[in-house]
Amino acid sequence: ESEALRMAVLQHILFFKLQNYSLQDIEKLQEQVKIIQERVPGILFGSFEQAALNVHYGHKNRTRGYTHNLVVIFKDGESLKGYVPHQEHLNFKKLIIPFVAEPPICI
Repeated sequence: ESEALRMAVLQHILFFKLQNYSLQDIEKLQEQVKIIQERVPGILFGSFEQAALNVHYGHKNRTRGYTHNLVVIFKDGESLKGYVPHQEHLNFKKLIIPFVAEPPICI
């Protein structure tokens, strides 16, 4: 097995178009991602953030209306399989669904 294969990780990235949310709602979602990172085996990193609009001078807004993103990095595919039905992932979904304007993009 090559070094590159041993170092490979799985990145789960979603782009959301959210509406009718407050700062407190976003903070709850961010806190839930921290809980997911602590409690779901195989997660190396988790983040839920607002889409960056002004990355640098002259940067054009290329968000196409997507307001937030979720990034979860897993150590492997088996970890992702365990994440999908995990109660903390389901809790995140329950928290975010009221604000989702259209289905997210998942890559």
